[in-house]
Amino acid sequence: MKKLLTGIALLCILTGILPSPSVSGVQTECGFPVSAQNAAVHSVPQDLQSPAEMTELERLWHLAVSTNGDILSAQHAYESACLSFSTFDGAYAPSVTTSASSTVPDGYGWDECPDNLSASMSVTQPLPGGTSIGVTGSYALSSAAAAGTRYVSQIPDVTFTLSQSLYPFYAQGKVRNPERMSLQQKKEYYYNVLQYTKQQKLETIAQYYILSLIYRRKMEMYEASIAYAQEQIDALNELRKTGGANMTKIAELESSRMGNEQNLTDVRITYRQYVLYLKEACGSFSGEPEGTDLPQNGLAPALALTGGVHDPCAQELLLKISILKAAAVLAKQSGAPVLTLSLKPAWTLETVKASDWQSAWKRDADSACTWAAGVSLNMTPLISALVSKTGESEEIEMRTAQDAYRAYLEQKDAVREQYEMLRTSFEEQLTEAEKLCADADSLVSDMKQQLEEGAVSQLDYDAVLSQEKIRYASLECIRLYIWLYSWLGKMTE
Repeated sequence: MKKLLTGIALLCILTGILPSPSVSGVQTECGFPVSAQNAAVHSVPQDLQSPAEMTELERLWHLAVSTNGDILSAQHAYESACLSFSTFDGAYAPSVTTSASSTVPDGYGWDECPDNLSASMSVTQPLPGGTSIGVTGSYALSSAAAAGTRYVSQIPDVTFTLSQSLYPFYAQGKVRNPERMSLQQKKEYYYNVLQYTKQQKLETIAQYYILSLIYRRKMEMYEASIAYAQEQIDALNELRKTGGANMTKIAELESSRMGNEQNLTDVRITYRQYVLYLKEACGSFSGEPEGTDLPQNGLAPALALTGGVHDPCAQELLLKISILKAAAVLAKQSGAPVLTLSLKPAWTLETVKASDWQSAWKRDADSACTWAAGVSLNMTPLISALVSKTGESEEIEMRTAQDAYRAYLEQKDAVREQYEMLRTSFEEQLTEAEKLCADADSLVSDMKQQLEEGAVSQLDYDAVLSQEKIRYASLECIRLYIWLYSWLGKMTE
């Protein structure tokens, strides 16, 4: 949204409503959720041009994509999201824990029975939907001596558990696992963030590139005016030697020249600022714009660099909404009470001599085994969710994301209308500017003939040459404005 406001400010700057900016760039951020399949994608040419075939502006675009710090940072964030999605199955890897301890007497030999021995092992397998299955086994051995004989007691134990959230995602009417879906949406989200960052930089580079060319033309216009004024002053100074010069006229020309020189200085400072901003946006760029031809179809090479995604900011904002929806489903699942069922077989082994400890494991007709079943309900997740007001926070975040998306669409429409209005305005000026240039060409041709015939002075001929140069520079500025607004208008469709 900040980009759209900056776009409006740029329109005002280009039309002279606002002074030139003193900041070094245009930066914005947006985000939202929709699947990549629903993204509006334009066809992208497969055979991209070689650097030699590209215009200067296209080469600057490619340079920025490969070296700009913001783009590289967004690329790393996207790669991290891809890694998180590709390793998602690790979230359902089983959890395994083991432990063992033993107590032995002084002078213990490895072939003797220890005083105490305990060992345990637990395996828990998490499953989608807030489900987990676990099994825990343990073994304890203790020994004691009586009448010179050592006896051992053994206690084996095993427990099976099943835990389940009482409000899993499928109970909420969802078919897909929201955890996996959320990671996939985040992957798409950061992909669109990357493409939007590229789009921002491409637009910023195009704006500063065109503005640099326009201000260079303005410099040429002032330089032509200054040169002609100086030529007039020199001619009048020559006449002054013979007493035929008008001192008032000389003073007026001096004042006009000084005013143009001051304007030239201001324009040159602005030009250098735009060149500096252009270098910062490109990430690595030396020299100054050469002002070669502009791309005939500026939209195609721009889309080729942004993955063919049209309006990635809108896609980013929609994906943000979808991510929040998936997070809400997970929050309800994790904030629900957890029901745990347990099943435990229990049996008793006889106390036997240490030398015959294995005999205790032999079952006979008198051995008995019992099963113990248990159930528990953990209300802590529900209480925690109620106390922290998780649901209210989620509603606020959702409303904020939806409002941001609506505001973006409204401002996007407003900026596109501004671009269209300015483009139309400059196209109307174009016809008149072309006519003025044609008239200037005709006048220069006539004046040249009269100069050769001696009917006019060199000063008169230089005057029309200066006007011709100024008119063509103005015409070029109008054409640059038309290209910029046409291209920006297409980029905001």
